[in-house]
Amino acid sequence: IVKVLRGPDSDVQGIPGKDRDMQTILASTPVVALDNADGEPESWFADVLALAVTGGRVEFRKLYTDSDIYSRPMTAAIVLTTRTAHFAARADVQSRILPIFFGERRDGTRKDDTAMMEAIANNRNAILTWAARQARALLKPNVKADRPGRFQRFAQLVNELDPHTGADALALAYQAARVAVADIDPLLGAILRYGKRIRGTGAEIVRAL
Repeated sequence: IVKVLRGPDSDVQGIPGKDRDMQTILASTPVVALDNADGEPESWFADVLALAVTGGRVEFRKLYTDSDIYSRPMTAAIVLTTRTAHFAARADVQSRILPIFFGERRDGTRKDDTAMMEAIANNRNAILTWAARQARALLKPNVKADRPGRFQRFAQLVNELDPHTGADALALAYQAARVAVADIDPLLGAILRYGKRIRGTGAEIVRAL
């Protein structure tokens, strides 16, 4: 995702050690990919994440010796890779994320990472052109999505792509986002086996799956 949007020299990075550093990155970069968000997060991490997704600003004094204020909106799109999703334990964070599950290829079709990155770089212009044309055709102006979740424009895009089952798929994704688990794999397996709408608290969803 990052290499397509920002170019072949872009890559994932670790989670910054201080909240101000993370806020500055989110205010100065269009897309940020934070890798291996597996351990217990710093106390400030969830607050910054929730604020950034809903359009917060970063503000602090430029220098201790003057009163000039650094003030910019945190507009970065955020990608997080994780095996445990500890950072999503809070309900307000869960409502702001959309999980994308990945498994390991075990059928002999796995390709070398370098070869895959080269393919992305060689076809980046075509990928971006296709994505822009799709977005232009699908994101119709002044159309209310009225679909589940906080992000109505994204819900509209899902519904336009798949008007028959898109709403159900999106509802399942948001239900999965509400469940903070230590091991994602059993949850993913259950969703694939019993793919249907499930309502209730996190504990009730786990029991149902």
